[in-house]
Amino acid sequence: MSRRKFTFLISILVISFILTSCATTPKKLTIGMIPVKNVNEMEMEFEPIRLYLEEQLGIPIEVYATDSYVSLIEGMKKETIDIGWYGAFSYVAAESEMELTPLIVQQRKGTDIYYNSLIIARKDSGISSIKELKEKKFAFVDSGSTSGFVLPYALLKSRNIAYETYFNETQYAGSHDQVLAKILSKEVDAGAISSVQYENLIAKGEVRSEDVIIIGNRKIFQELPTLQEVI
Repeated sequence: MSRRKFTFLISILVISFILTSCATTPKKLTIGMIPVKNVNEMEMEFEPIRLYLEEQLGIPIEVYATDSYVSLIEGMKKETIDIGWYGAFSYVAAESEMELTPLIVQQRKGTDIYYNSLIIARKDSGISSIKELKEKKFAFVDSGSTSGFVLPYALLKSRNIAYETYFNETQYAGSHDQVLAKILSKEVDAGAISSVQYENLIAKGEVRSEDVIIIGNRKIFQELPTLQEVI
């Protein structure tokens, strides 16, 4: 059994335990997810789990990716979302506004609970360093994204760079795949993206690694512990 399937199985068991421990069984269970990539793709990937949960729990299960990180937090605060799937920073932000009970810590094959935040650009852009990003157009994912905002922000700040004035224009793409799309379409010159989503997009053939450059190099990222994200 793969680690991902094992994690999903544990998730189901935990959710089942919670429901059976309740004084009354809820009429419906809603699971919300932060929009790390294409919303439809995320919901399709989770569909087998949604169907299995419905069968095992005997109640309707609704799963959807929210349109922003803040939307997931607000949905849980208003109790329109029962269970949330967060990244590291968005979880911390949510926990500061309400009481949460962690159920599962996701792990990834090969990288365990760690992954990297990358700043990338098109190889034909002529950009090869963070210094060369000055007065360029830059895309973050979302202000609540750990790898798509918080860690790149920490990297820039460690170099005494205030992104608000350093870049000519700053955009928030909404998801990691949209950051890449904006870079490839030349809407922006560079952007921040999770290494996991970047590698997934390469595997799916949506981008070739030879067409993209990671600003700096792996050694720079590894020397900065803030560029590793625990989820």
